[in-house]
Amino acid sequence: MAALQKVRNAGPIVVVALFLGLLGFIATDWTKVMEIFSMSDRNNVGSINGKDIELQEFNNMVEEYTNVIKTSNGLTNLTDEQMQSIRDQVWQNLVETELITAETSKLGLIVTDRELQQIIAKGEHPMLQQTPFRNQQGQFDYNLLKQTIDQCNEILTTPDASADLVEEAHSLIAWWQFIEKNLRNTLLAQKYQSLLAGCIISNPVAAQQNFDARTNEKTVLMAALPYSSIRDNEVTVSDKELKSKYKELKELFETPFDTRDIKYIDVVVKASKEDEDALNAQMTEYAQQLADGVSPARIIRESRSLVPYSPLPISKKALPADIANQVDSMSAGQQAGPYYNNMDNTMNVVRVMSVQTMPDSIQYRIIGVPGIDMALAEKSADSIMMSLIKI
Repeated sequence: MAALQKVRNAGPIVVVALFLGLLGFIATDWTKVMEIFSMSDRNNVGSINGKDIELQEFNNMVEEYTNVIKTSNGLTNLTDEQMQSIRDQVWQNLVETELITAETSKLGLIVTDRELQQIIAKGEHPMLQQTPFRNQQGQFDYNLLKQTIDQCNEILTTPDASADLVEEAHSLIAWWQFIEKNLRNTLLAQKYQSLLAGCIISNPVAAQQNFDARTNEKTVLMAALPYSSIRDNEVTVSDKELKSKYKELKELFETPFDTRDIKYIDVVVKASKEDEDALNAQMTEYAQQLADGVSPARIIRESRSLVPYSPLPISKKALPADIANQVDSMSAGQQAGPYYNNMDNTMNVVRVMSVQTMPDSIQYRIIGVPGIDMALAEKSADSIMMSLIKI
């Protein structure tokens, strides 16, 4: 009983101690919670329309865009200024995409996979015209795209494929996925803008003015006196009149921005001996790598060649004249260069990978057989074929 009484007497002290301990525990947990929120803030690069953008997500987008720039321009490294420009561009695209997606989701506007594939197959969108999948006329070639993607997938599924080919295939597929994603966002934005344009109606005042302009007619009798018909010695203008007219029209002569007078001359810039030697050494190294069997796609990308690489056979007609002339006198496996072409001021290395004989064009004729019933259409087509055979 004495021990129990001691506990009872010490009750207030125990309660205070428990309270202080609990307070310290809560304070410790609150500190951890604040640290978590602080870490969460540090992991976000910003907020768009109330949505937090995580740093990792933003970095992934920057890396994706960077790889696209490298693949498209044949670069291996980018400068700090280029990386900053890429980050700004990615953030701007992200803002536009998030804002448009938020509005279109409310309206139920989407771009289906079928719509996207139809646009790609049609090949008339300006974004597709900037891709390397173009025919000799410079138009987007959907069949060339499919062949290239199929070849890349075949390389990725081949166990004994070289590391360079696998890297090139991965880069090309990632690049095309980036194009598809941006094309989908562009089509969605165009849908939204078309919807907004259709919602704009004319106000009564503008409608009345448009109606009056189309319906009201006026007859005007006008006489013109050209300035050229008046002799200069017949007109006298005083300084006072000039100053008065200047004050009246002086606002028209104001230039709101700074102007500069620039004089320049054309100077033909010729490479120095040191630059020529450095370029020759670099091209010789590329030629040696090509002869040693390094992936041609990798060499052409790193050298930033003006003639793009294509894994498919191409006609010499699609090549520059000097390279076509070189190819005429070469066989499969032969290599020429580096040599300097004075006509277009280029340094060239030419290697014939293989020679194939195939038609570069196909001529066909078609006779359309209209009809709703497929059986009757087939019967008519058979009759036409029999008539042609008899002829």
